[in-house]
Amino acid sequence: MHTTNMTIIKTIFNKVFFSKTTSILVVFLCLLFLGYTYFGSYCSKSQNQYATSFSSSSIITKANAVRASTYHQLALLLKNKVIHTDSALYYNNLSIELAPKNSGIDFESQYLKAQLLEFKRDFATSISILTKLIQSIEKSEQADSLQLAQCYNIRGKMLRKNEVDNYSPEGFLNLEKALAIWKQCCPNKRAGQEIYREILFYATYQKDSITFNKYWDELHRLFEPETITHINTDRIKGFYLYHLGKNREAIEHQKKVLQKSKKNDNKPLIDQGYYTIANCFLALEEYDSASHYIKEFLLLGSAYEAATPRIETIIDLCLKEEKYYIASFSQLMKVYFLMYQKDKNNLDALKNAFTISQSLRQLMTLRLGYGNEEEIKNYNRALQAYYAQGVQVEIAQTLYNRTGEPIYLDWINQYIEQSKSILFNMNLEQQSNDAVPVALKKRNKELHQLIRAKKRQLLNQSKSDELANLVRQQELFTDSLRKFYPKFIERSFLATAPSLDTIQTALQQNQSCILQYFSRQNKDYVFIISPDMVVLKNLESSVLRDSMIACLQHEIRQGISINKVQYKQAAHYLYQYYIEPALPYLSDIKRLVVVPDDKNVLLPFEAFLRHTDFEEFDADSPFLIQQFRIEYAYSIRNYLLKLDSGVLKNRDYSSVLAMAFNSPKEKLTGNLATWSLPNSSRELEMIEGAFPTNFHHFRYGKKATEEAFLDLIQEDIDIIHLATHAYSQQGNPFDNRIYFRSTTNSLDTLYGYEVSAQEILASLVVLSSCQSAFGTHIIGEGVQSLTRSFIQAGSKYVVASIWNIDDYFTKELMELFYKNLKNATSPAEALHQAKLQILQNQDKPWANPAFWSLYVCY
Repeated sequence: MHTTNMTIIKTIFNKVFFSKTTSILVVFLCLLFLGYTYFGSYCSKSQNQYATSFSSSSIITKANAVRASTYHQLALLLKNKVIHTDSALYYNNLSIELAPKNSGIDFESQYLKAQLLEFKRDFATSISILTKLIQSIEKSEQADSLQLAQCYNIRGKMLRKNEVDNYSPEGFLNLEKALAIWKQCCPNKRAGQEIYREILFYATYQKDSITFNKYWDELHRLFEPETITHINTDRIKGFYLYHLGKNREAIEHQKKVLQKSKKNDNKPLIDQGYYTIANCFLALEEYDSASHYIKEFLLLGSAYEAATPRIETIIDLCLKEEKYYIASFSQLMKVYFLMYQKDKNNLDALKNAFTISQSLRQLMTLRLGYGNEEEIKNYNRALQAYYAQGVQVEIAQTLYNRTGEPIYLDWINQYIEQSKSILFNMNLEQQSNDAVPVALKKRNKELHQLIRAKKRQLLNQSKSDELANLVRQQELFTDSLRKFYPKFIERSFLATAPSLDTIQTALQQNQSCILQYFSRQNKDYVFIISPDMVVLKNLESSVLRDSMIACLQHEIRQGISINKVQYKQAAHYLYQYYIEPALPYLSDIKRLVVVPDDKNVLLPFEAFLRHTDFEEFDADSPFLIQQFRIEYAYSIRNYLLKLDSGVLKNRDYSSVLAMAFNSPKEKLTGNLATWSLPNSSRELEMIEGAFPTNFHHFRYGKKATEEAFLDLIQEDIDIIHLATHAYSQQGNPFDNRIYFRSTTNSLDTLYGYEVSAQEILASLVVLSSCQSAFGTHIIGEGVQSLTRSFIQAGSKYVVASIWNIDDYFTKELMELFYKNLKNATSPAEALHQAKLQILQNQDKPWANPAFWSLYVCY
């Protein structure tokens, strides 16, 4: 027997040998597969031997069709086991490759691929496949109406799932069209029940009772209850009632769903049934019943028989049996905390909530890096969902207030720190982990770089075998790393935050204080960590917060046209909201490290106002910068790594890489005329004068290319200065870019995700360009900006702008910045001094915060 065939059979048995029925089916399919494989092999040999006589024969086509059908059947079998989506896709793709075009098996395989992509949450690709299938069927002279209805149905479903609010007008139109086609061609076919299901889900998510009742009644007029077998009506009705808040009725329907699902061993519906019932009891404030159903689910199939097991016992059992039910444990944690809030004497409920909060991190750690690409994505989503709750901080804070035990404050520090820039901290941990040989680290990074480069190349393409091959290589490599260096994977995915003692020791060096902000569920906290005290303060919630943030951001973007009255009102309000609660603990502090979160991530704290009793913007204006030197950090770990790097002691800056968009005296023409940055070349000339040594690289205009940049950063560089254009937007975290010049007098583009794939160990990066610290904010990640990309690549300090900047002013600020840099203790201090000097310059309008506050130092 061929080795390849043995490998395939072994893989199939390993993946789907679940039950007797499944085993028999697998054996049958494998025998079929072997027979058709050898038949195909025979045909191939015959084709080689008798090329002429068989060149137009249909034997090869028929053999491929049979093999395609076998692969398709294997994919269908694996599809029923949701955890094997990747394997199902693999065999289904083989079926697509072999199936004759425009054949029945070709359609079925493409249709199955669209369905499988739903499990991988790749709705866009699924929609694209279905669109092509619909076009193909509609062009056919003998169009299959049932196939067309099925395609419109699934396409409508994918369009719904592709939207955040589970509603797409186009998707609903697709479903109505699917229903109309089905009614015309085959109203007695039960497949139409699936169309009704999707329409009813649309109505459920929109809480549209009229639409729901219309189609619910229509479904039951067409089909007798015992013939409705393609959908679970109790599930649909229960889900609908749950969304309407009719919890008692919803519970009854969901109990029926559970009963049926247990008989059929339908795990997804069992999970959903328990979860929904528990949420219904939560809404009814019947917490004992809610906790009962969650525990029953967690203990499902376990040998434990005690009526009321301790929460520690449930956790241990789930760990032992590898039940990583993060959502259910999070739900139970919430239930216990609500029990405590209902009865403040129930300290046991509060402690149970905290115990679960601690165990959740352990449960997630055990899943780190395991499984295929989709499972890792699901893990990352669960991780972000866990940190998006924020109730854990409230639980620990309540326990600290009740007991005074510092362990709870330290836990809060761990939680808040880990909730910031999750993936960013993974990268920092990889940089600092010395357990893995350098060669393996390098290979890991190379694979990431290759995949990012290929993704960029294929931005507008729906598939790529080359990309799939690279991803497969990376998965195999990660598996080997996990086997031989498990701690590397664990630390990379969920790094431990520094302890409070470690943080305070580091802060003693320069009498700094960290203001770590944390916002969840419309609750804001500031975690104040100074050399001699740690305090968690709840910020008073205010309906004006969001409008004042929007007002300040709007005004600083107006430049010289800033409205002083509105600016002063917003800047003072935000000072009162974010800074005043911390003031009693900052009496001897001169340096603030701000770790922003959520709403305040794009605010220039230096431009906050202590009061509004002044007329003009000048050196005497009560800006916060007059009181504190401020720098920013994505996380505390990010800040401490800078302190440990020795950057503060290295002021020689022996090598500089600087690029300017314009050449001296260059006048851009044509399409590039509007892109001209005449002061960019003056910036570089100033820097050349500030660092007169032989170890510098200066590139102007057409020589300031992306290719030159990527080549030169491979050298040992201390400072990188880019006086170019940049662009970022809120909404697409992958669309941050730097524009370089090209040798053909056009633009070269470098994306932020490509930067983070590089190794850039410069002590300082200055992004003298618009929007370089701007970007999309993601809970658990922070702002996805170019600044973040450079720090993630290894840079220690990054000076960047949070919005559009004035070209001439930037040259003035940078000149002061570089003059201060050699004698300053850090780039943050050099920028601070430059801003104060700008404020003292009465001859120019630069004291306006719309100029100097836009540059920040991370």
